[in-house]
Amino acid sequence: MYVDLITSNTPYTQGISTTNWQKTGGTGFLHVYSPYYAMCHGSTINPWVVNVSVQLTNTCGTTTTVFDVAPPAPPLESVVPFPNSTDEQFTLDFSSLPLDTYYIVIYDQFSNIHYSGESSNAEKTIETLNIPNGLYIVQMYDSQGNVSTKNLLVDH
Repeated sequence: MYVDLITSNTPYTQGISTTNWQKTGGTGFLHVYSPYYAMCHGSTINPWVVNVSVQLTNTCGTTTTVFDVAPPAPPLESVVPFPNSTDEQFTLDFSSLPLDTYYIVIYDQFSNIHYSGESSNAEKTIETLNIPNGLYIVQMYDSQGNVSTKNLLVDH
């Protein structure tokens, strides 16, 4: 995953004569391609962040801006039940999502609830031994009101 960085406003209208991009910390990488353009990246598997400092100089003087760059958090939609179909249990992995409480409801085609629970930023394993065979709807909610709906096949 890459995140592009471009200095604020149009550099030419600000009369910027020099820039100095620096990585000041973090686990990712900073690549400077021109005075006005840099790119950060890190592992696609592990979370990463790059602490960046950019110093800009024009006829008015020099200013330094410090900020952190990280990939956007994956959406709640990225959480999928696995394995699917399931016999005894399945797992939902919330570990790559932002810190939050995630609410889970499993219901059938007639809106009968067969499970409700919650998870933090961890893998949540849910037993399906007491759920009859069939196709179910897994709905997941976060505290910001985002909702994700997935199908789950239970086949004992």
